Amino acid sequence: MPFNQFELSLRMGMTQKPNDHYRELQQAVQDAQWENTSAKTPEKDGKVLEQDGIGLSTYHEVEAWVYPATEASVTAQRNSGDFIHFVFRDIDHSITRGMYYQYNGDYWLVNDDSPYNGLPKDLSIRRCNNELRIIDPLNGALVVIPCCVDYDMGSPAEQISRYVNTPNNHATVILQGNEDTLRLCALNTRYMLDGRPFKLWSYQKSVHTAKMEIATIIYLDMYLDEAHAKDDKINLIADNGTYDYSIRLNMKDFEGASGVSAQLTYAVMLNGVEAKREVEWEYDDSVVSIDENCVMTLKSTIGATTQVKCTLKGNPDVYATCDVTIGETKEAWDVTMNPEFKTLRQYESVDVELTPYRNGVAENIAVDMSTRSDAVSIEKLDRNKYRVTGQKINKQVLITLKNESTFIKQRFIEVTSMMG
Repeated sequence: MPFNQFELSLRMGMTQKPNDHYRELQQAVQDAQWENTSAKTPEKDGKVLEQDGIGLSTYHEVEAWVYPATEASVTAQRNSGDFIHFVFRDIDHSITRGMYYQYNGDYWLVNDDSPYNGLPKDLSIRRCNNELRIIDPLNGALVVIPCCVDYDMGSPAEQISRYVNTPNNHATVILQGNEDTLRLCALNTRYMLDGRPFKLWSYQKSVHTAKMEIATIIYLDMYLDEAHAKDDKINLIADNGTYDYSIRLNMKDFEGASGVSAQLTYAVMLNGVEAKREVEWEYDDSVVSIDENCVMTLKSTIGATTQVKCTLKGNPDVYATCDVTIGETKEAWDVTMNPEFKTLRQYESVDVELTPYRNGVAENIAVDMSTRSDAVSIEKLDRNKYRVTGQKINKQVLITLKNESTFIKQRFIEVTSMMG
């Protein structure tokens, strides 16, 4: 059996496979002739910025040639400048249908990704000639979606059921399909196109591929709608309801020594009613830390300050703040009663255990429990353990908890009738 040197060298990685060799040569040719054209960007009408991914708001620059789309027929309604080709310097450049590009001051939408058009990679894109604006119900933020409004906007039927015939213009709108647009572009949502309100009556979101689980390009059918009093014709935002969000934080300022912790609590309000929404925290992590349970811990030197900002996720305009200052170490005492109670029936007894805390840490010191009222009796059972018995009906009984040299705390309880 003859020794096959070529096959062995392929297996061992000593020799390139034909496909790899061809691609290397093709890339070398592309690099060699890249500068020899007037179609090269950014010299031709500026940089080409490519979206970092479907649904992302960030872009990066790519090297591309710009060519006219010769297959785009030109009529009185159709402008050939709205359809162009990009040819990329990188022959293995990844292309996704529905991806956005920024070029020459406009957004562009990939309508044909030309997956089998050979090397180098190219695509067909269409200029986004309009945008849809809508208030996101999840966070109240304004969402602006670049889109292509098709040229024809006819009236498929007259409104013959009314005394006055009114137009019901039909608009076909094409835009990128992503998690946000698929969620926001629901039936009966309304949008403004050049000052006129249109309602979404139907859509095509069912064009999938094996690589993309969702449709990356969607088609909307809209019809002219009646104007609403709350339609914003200046900012081109149609009325889809009111979504007024605000955040309430349990403290506006806080001062404590390094090592002290405090519980932060927040409430997201939608139209005055608490709603369950996610928030994001912003702060100087050299001054404080905030854990997953919203417990804030101070950790810097005396005099350090920071502003803790609680922001509604997805809407940076909705937030609440707390100004934090690192101060001198102070002893903060508290006493817990186990069980805690605020009411006691007449002749009922409760055995309680007292635990003193200094700066949130339990301390092993004695706590005295006493009262000057005859509405209750207090019997000492053991160190920091007492029996409280209701004697007379009284709405407010003062109980004192103290350590002679350290602190005095007070509790108020109510003694109610033995009948309840």
